Amino acid sequence: MRPYEACALDDAGVPAENVNELLEALRICAAVTDHDPAGDLPSRMPSAIRRHLRGELAALVRRHGTLAGETLSQRTRKRVVLYGDPRFVGPLASALAASGVHRLWIHATGQARLFEAMPAGLRSDDEGRPRGTALADAVWAVAPEADLRPFPGWTVPDLAIIAGPVGAATAPNRCWCAGLAPNSRSALATAWPWSAR
Repeated sequence: MRPYEACALDDAGVPAENVNELLEALRICAAVTDHDPAGDLPSRMPSAIRRHLRGELAALVRRHGTLAGETLSQRTRKRVVLYGDPRFVGPLASALAASGVHRLWIHATGQARLFEAMPAGLRSDDEGRPRGTALADAVWAVAPEADLRPFPGWTVPDLAIIAGPVGAATAPNRCWCAGLAPNSRSALATAWPWSAR
């Protein structure tokens, strides 16, 4: 136990031996660790982003232990393209950005419509606005640090998501990915092996 923690517990009237006993039991079952995962985040990461991702980091510790900080750091460097129905794209993009994926490209055209409003996505007062702008505002509401600029040139994203109702995809053995020319399924599988599953 750290000295300041011991003082705080003493001030609260909690016997230190009880706390030490509890902490030791939690360490044995890997529910608590002395490792500070925030130390694994890049030092250049702004403090506002570190604070924003505290909850996400805490959740990752349970699954990844001492690798949680590195896992989150890798997530912040991923590039994701989202394309499709704005009712699905908006909430997905917001969830990704809130969980630390800060490099997103939302491929959206046309004007927002009232029926496209969804929690964490387009709002009813977005009707008539450009979809891309309205979706960007939804993402920035949960992650102001998100970079939503289109990827330069032929940058290959780490993940491409085509979001929409089941069955609304594309012709058999063809894929329209992020607004690019159709590719054969085998060519797509070569670029993104996970897409063939």
